[in-house]
Amino acid sequence: MASGPGTTRLMAPEGMVYIPPGSFLTGTSREQVKLLTRAFRDWEDEWFDAEVESARGEHLSGFWMDRYPVTNADYREFCRVTGHAVPAHWIGEGDQEGKLIFPRDLAGHPVVHVSWTDADAFARWKGKRLPAAIEWEKAARGPGGNVWPWGSVWDPEKCNHSESGYGGTTPVEQYRMGKSYYGVFDMTGNIWQWCSDKVASTEPSHPEPLRILKGGSWRSPAFHVRCAVTKALAPDRASDNIGFRCTRDV
Repeated sequence: MASGPGTTRLMAPEGMVYIPPGSFLTGTSREQVKLLTRAFRDWEDEWFDAEVESARGEHLSGFWMDRYPVTNADYREFCRVTGHAVPAHWIGEGDQEGKLIFPRDLAGHPVVHVSWTDADAFARWKGKRLPAAIEWEKAARGPGGNVWPWGSVWDPEKCNHSESGYGGTTPVEQYRMGKSYYGVFDMTGNIWQWCSDKVASTEPSHPEPLRILKGGSWRSPAFHVRCAVTKALAPDRASDNIGFRCTRDV
């Protein structure tokens, strides 16, 4: 990382990007809502109500964030060293029942079918932690509060979303033009990403607190791959479009 007036040169942990201290916009401003509903005629103002209510300037201390989501190759090493259970889809069926079948052709894709508990265990093993949602949002949006990591104008060629045509994950390095202001890749699209935050559940069948996810996925339309969007699920949930990345304190 380059140094300048009033800054200190920091040695980056391998594979991580420094997110410097400072302010940024969280949520969605009324001005952004006007611009988005003008650009997307079928979007409704009320879709943004919760984001407008939470729109504010926030100041955060500096932290490190993984440049890429955790990949299948990364997670395989974690399982090998610790004995942690592998994702369910790595276990064969039929003639291959019970056999570990690592998806070698997807080694550089983000790991999926991992619960919040799995993600937290990996982060701790690496001496890291899962990001707070507000940290995730700053790393994705930059100081100017971009709607998408690359800016505030939608570009379908800059992330893996529901209309990209892949029908699944893509390599974490694929969308170089879609990286964030700070140089963080795959912050929107490809996979929803677990964050550390807890929120209360409103479902009687799942009374335990839920955990926040950010970023949208390969199943998500443009609306849901915006940086301000937040989703919450039970921490034991896992899916083919949910993964994670890690952060570390300075």
